[in-house]
Amino acid sequence: MTIAGKCAALCIFLATGSSSYEVRRQPQANTRTLSQGNTCEADISGLNTVQFTGYVMDTYCVELGVLLDNSQYATLESPEMHSIHCLVDPAVCANSIIQLLGLSDGGDTTYEVKYKLDEYGTDMVNEMAWAIRDITGEGTVPQMSITGYDDGSGNLLCVSEVCDQGEVGCMTDTSGMVREPYDVRRQPGRKPNALADDNICDSDIEGLAIVEFNGYVMDTYCIDLGVLLDNPDVATLQGPEKHSIHCLVDPSVCADSIVQLLGLSDGGDTTYEVKYSLDEYGTDMVNEMVWAIRDAQGNGEVPQMKVTGYDDGSGNLLCASSVCYDEVGCMTNSGMVLNNASDDGSDEDLDTSVVITIAFLIVFIAFIGWSFLIDKVNGFIAKK
Repeated sequence: MTIAGKCAALCIFLATGSSSYEVRRQPQANTRTLSQGNTCEADISGLNTVQFTGYVMDTYCVELGVLLDNSQYATLESPEMHSIHCLVDPAVCANSIIQLLGLSDGGDTTYEVKYKLDEYGTDMVNEMAWAIRDITGEGTVPQMSITGYDDGSGNLLCVSEVCDQGEVGCMTDTSGMVREPYDVRRQPGRKPNALADDNICDSDIEGLAIVEFNGYVMDTYCIDLGVLLDNPDVATLQGPEKHSIHCLVDPSVCADSIVQLLGLSDGGDTTYEVKYSLDEYGTDMVNEMVWAIRDAQGNGEVPQMKVTGYDDGSGNLLCASSVCYDEVGCMTNSGMVLNNASDDGSDEDLDTSVVITIAFLIVFIAFIGWSFLIDKVNGFIAKK
């Protein structure tokens, strides 16, 4: 990539800011191995099976020439610096086809595109990247071994397996992720809107009272199960504070079920009970908020949240307008509003003013001390 090209890409990145792309997910996980409607229909008869080991890169970053969230690195010079976040979160990256990179044939240390995947293989790579993030946390995308059919034109079709080079496992086209005791499924393609395209709140809320509820959120599956799915020693209505982010949004049985709002039981003891059930609209908003918490703070327990919606008088909170967690921000029905989104540098200004004040005090004290010393010296000389 030319110096002018790198500068242009960097200027675009800096001008728009590190949050210049929308980070959106499809909250409702899929129960299928891959996204619905995504089957491999390519004609692979007579094609050779190939196993390729190398770096995976989204087409957007390949064409941009630099890594979107780390623009000091040229894409084909430093693919090892490509973050999981960059691959699967920004819509421009997550919605583009995956390309497979290997060292160039020239023998230097630059890389080139060896294969392009189809949508089927792209979904499998994204699933694998999500599994790596779940188990090892945020970081860079490792090299992967990918098995598919070489069509002789630079495409690797109908991928049957994607394996990481570490400790996570393999994503297969028949049995899904070979790792977890329950299915971990997501819709790999991120959507650039606040909520799922087909998720609108069309309930009749006319005349209903607006309620703001503070408490724990819990998927219906764990409530019906009676214990937390990934922590079965804990009863759901006795230890909701032990409910993990992973358990709420990763297993399809949890992520596909309606979210319910828990509060302490009216009996005055320490057990909890369901205060409200959300609709699909509110469930999506809660799941989006939980994803934002995971992005900001990593995996952990699901904190208490403030959910605002319409009480229908039958135990349902409809058409949620906001879901908030003070340390991160709010998910509203118009999108995510993070706490740092309106940062105007006031913290930096405060830090600067404190430093200036301290420096002034030091100079003032030094001046007083020096004046006192001069007076003592002058007094001593006068006595002589």
